[in-house]
Amino acid sequence: MPSMSEFTHSHAPYGLTLVLLYRGTDAVKEGEPFAYDPANGTYAIKRPTAATDLFAGVAAKSYPADSGSRQIELYIPGSRGVKVRIAETVASGNTGVFGYNASTGGKRFKKDSTAKAITAYGPGVCVFREAVTYSSSDPKTHIAKADLPAAAFVAPVSV
Repeated sequence: MPSMSEFTHSHAPYGLTLVLLYRGTDAVKEGEPFAYDPANGTYAIKRPTAATDLFAGVAAKSYPADSGSRQIELYIPGSRGVKVRIAETVASGNTGVFGYNASTGGKRFKKDSTAKAITAYGPGVCVFREAVTYSSSDPKTHIAKADLPAAAFVAPVSV
């Protein structure tokens, strides 16, 4: 099996997609992480809310708020060079974990080393392909290219 660095840097960017049912009514931004929602069906997704949530992937594009359920296209684990939402400055090669923290607007990835600041996160990880200096006042700095390793199913970290 290739090492994480071989996976991250030796292949051209591409995204593997899957379309799943999202019952939320809020707007979805490209790169936001989602978890599987088995309570609402085999092919349903939700915002991550607990350390036991299973990472499904990241939104492949943005969707406006909607009053009902809708289909959301996700980049799933195994995708490379896709956009992910970030919550802090990242460097190329950093590992990020997904999570949700309502008090800080979460729905983003944080570096693994600072993930304890997130109130809930599961076994979804990414490996950043680029360095991005995050600024809360500049939305252009809220996105970074990353890989979603297919073998990224690690045990959730307790908070």
